Amino acid sequence: WPLAGVSVRAMLRRLVDEVFKWLPWTPTMQVALLSVDYDTADETQRAQFLEDFRSRIQLTYRSGISTPLSLEGGKEITSDSGWGCMLRVTQMMLAQCFVSLTLGRAWRYQAARDLAEGSAYKEIISCFLDVPKAPFSLHKLVHGGQRLLGKEPSAWFGPTSAARVVGHLCDSLAKGDAGDGTEAPSFLKGVACVAFEDGAIFKSLVLEKFGQGAGARLPLGCR
Repeated sequence: WPLAGVSVRAMLRRLVDEVFKWLPWTPTMQVALLSVDYDTADETQRAQFLEDFRSRIQLTYRSGISTPLSLEGGKEITSDSGWGCMLRVTQMMLAQCFVSLTLGRAWRYQAARDLAEGSAYKEIISCFLDVPKAPFSLHKLVHGGQRLLGKEPSAWFGPTSAARVVGHLCDSLAKGDAGDGTEAPSFLKGVACVAFEDGAIFKSLVLEKFGQGAGARLPLGCR
């Protein structure tokens, strides 16, 4: 069996090499992650890429959510499996924006430092906890979808729908009327969001947010 395994691997490698010959581009070990380039053929850069990748905040489906989401008719659900993909992607996008804003692009996760009480990392993570008080929790995104778009929990969101809800939540935080005992970390007070639903970004609207006291802005362009 070991010999057979080696033979199979050799055949697969030869097959891949033959396929590469017909591709209109030349495959490389170059990897780009959030505007940083790595040559993963180099062991040192490969390790740097993996450290960078592992430092990104990743959020995905969950089951057993402690505070259920309520549907019309009284039914409750405790999982976003199968329908919450766009909302989780939106959360990850926001999380990366907050990391870049508060910690910088060169930041890499270190447990001893970043899990300490009061750390900037924990403040960022707290924004996305699956509890109603978190400013960008699944509960807040779903509730915003209900109010703005008439979407019930378990309804699929598209990019534009998710962007509209994020814009609404940011505006509510800025006005101090997020409600439900929302607990927002201090760095969010200087963050504003503008959602452009038709794909065109208007400079005047972005500058308007700065004029209203925002220190950072999140332009969300949709099509």
